[in-house]
Amino acid sequence: MNYLNIHTDILRGVEFIGAEPVERATWIALLGWCATQENSGVIKGCKSWKNRQWQQLAGVTEEEVKTISPLYGFEGDDLVIAYYPVDSEKAVKAKREAGKLGGRPKKEKPKENPDKTKEENQLVSHVVSDSEKQDENEKKGKSKDKDKDKEKKTKKPPPSADSWDSVFPKGALNKPKTNQRKIRVLRTNSQMQFIGKWFGRKDQTLWSVLEASALRQLAPSKEEVKEMDAFRKQPYEYHRTSVYALLNNWDSDLDKARLLAKPKETKKRVFTKEML
Repeated sequence: MNYLNIHTDILRGVEFIGAEPVERATWIALLGWCATQENSGVIKGCKSWKNRQWQQLAGVTEEEVKTISPLYGFEGDDLVIAYYPVDSEKAVKAKREAGKLGGRPKKEKPKENPDKTKEENQLVSHVVSDSEKQDENEKKGKSKDKDKDKEKKTKKPPPSADSWDSVFPKGALNKPKTNQRKIRVLRTNSQMQFIGKWFGRKDQTLWSVLEASALRQLAPSKEEVKEMDAFRKQPYEYHRTSVYALLNNWDSDLDKARLLAKPKETKKRVFTKEML
């Protein structure tokens, strides 16, 4: 047997609960050995076995087996294991024997009269007329037209240049960020293409999922992108050199862009009468 069917009442019984932990473990090991041998819970002629033989075969020691326990014990030279599932073993053996016989017998098909079937086939062939064939062809043509209409309706229009539809591969956003760096998006939208030009990227260059995800979460407005574009065109020593670094520090760089865009105030010199 490959499985042990032990009732839970046995595990709650007085014999099992009252036994020492070593006795319980020994009992379970002996049950497993008996199940593989299908010996109905009796290991015959084993009293003379030495310690090494017990360990190699049943996974227990000679001392553990010879301990007096309500869960197992010797009857003469045979070791009897209590509460072994004998009924389950019988059921397994019965099914195994039934399987050797090949299962259920095959059903015999009723014999057909070849002359009768030949006459019936000839009659049926004459019944189908040309008009009926034409009706069948018309039905087939209508069904094909319906299938084409369904295909037209089910086809989705291509995503717009600004949308995020069909950008991310399926399940890519659920992966760790270390993996998102290595995965590329399926396409780039217009905003990604515009920002990518600041870093010398072509329109067809695919971003990493990590970069695209950061941009979608940031969701900068068109005005903010214009301000950043003007800032990136100015000579500045500390421009960000990667897309992900820029998106992570977008707010601070946008503040710098706005400060540099402000016109510088010139102080007017006021002359007094004494100065004149």
